[in-house]
Amino acid sequence: MSEGSDVLSVLQNSRVPIKRLGVYLTPRALSRMFDIAPNIRHLESLLLVAAHELDTAIDPTCIGSALLAHLPRLHTFLLSDGPFKREDPTIAFRWAWDYSLQRQLLVEYHGYAPGLRRMAFTTEFEWEKRADGRWYPWNHIILELYMLFDWCDRVEC
Repeated sequence: MSEGSDVLSVLQNSRVPIKRLGVYLTPRALSRMFDIAPNIRHLESLLLVAAHELDTAIDPTCIGSALLAHLPRLHTFLLSDGPFKREDPTIAFRWAWDYSLQRQLLVEYHGYAPGLRRMAFTTEFEWEKRADGRWYPWNHIILELYMLFDWCDRVEC
């Protein structure tokens, strides 16, 4: 499995507008992601698959200003705790069922990237912005099972 920071190093110097990006996120890759955010401003879809050790290292409240503020075209942002489920399918991010925090993040993130229509902060469920302008949770698992157990970074132009 490659580490996300390796892919991100290559993307930093790329002149090709990247539209979709999926990265296995270690603490090092998370830091790198924040560094290159201004260089990947064409992203429309971003999937961050968090390494197990990120449960305590990642702070979802810092992602908006540090990352999403640089991605004006983003319509899909998915933060996956899928790798945690390798050990136990009931494990999720500590905020996975904190609807209050997630609703605050929806408002904040949408302020940074107003085109957002689909967001998730766990693989347990995701949020969808509907025609009435409101966010609705729905029980759709983001990652298919094969991705949980055989993840690799993905880049689409």
